[in-house]
Amino acid sequence: MRGAQQMNERENLCGLSILVLEDDYYIAAALKRLLTLAGATVHGPFASENDAIEHLENCIPDCALLDINLGFGPSFNTARVLKMHGIRFVFISGYDTLVVPEEFADIPLLQKPIGLSDLVRAIVPQTHCLKDIP
Repeated sequence: MRGAQQMNERENLCGLSILVLEDDYYIAAALKRLLTLAGATVHGPFASENDAIEHLENCIPDCALLDINLGFGPSFNTARVLKMHGIRFVFISGYDTLVVPEEFADIPLLQKPIGLSDLVRAIVPQTHCLKDIP
């Protein structure tokens, strides 16, 4: 995670709710801090797919950030649930795109460390408040 960046009006998540699935405590805490400072409501962070999927049974976020490797190698169960519900998501990982199954070829993959501007560009829908980001 890159250091806390000075935020401007173009790095505003305009009240989006975002599920975070990340098993590394420090990365999860940094993501939560950045997203909250940018105006998002954070669901989690969750360190396991089971916890994230269980949460999705009761609460549907606007989008999600998913770490690919939660300590046991690449896993995509949460991604499948999100896709089934039509929820936007972004992969965050140290892996490259070769590890991502073809069914998720259209999903953005952000390489760690991640900056706030990169997160915003990846998760904000084109119709949302940041369509003017270059």
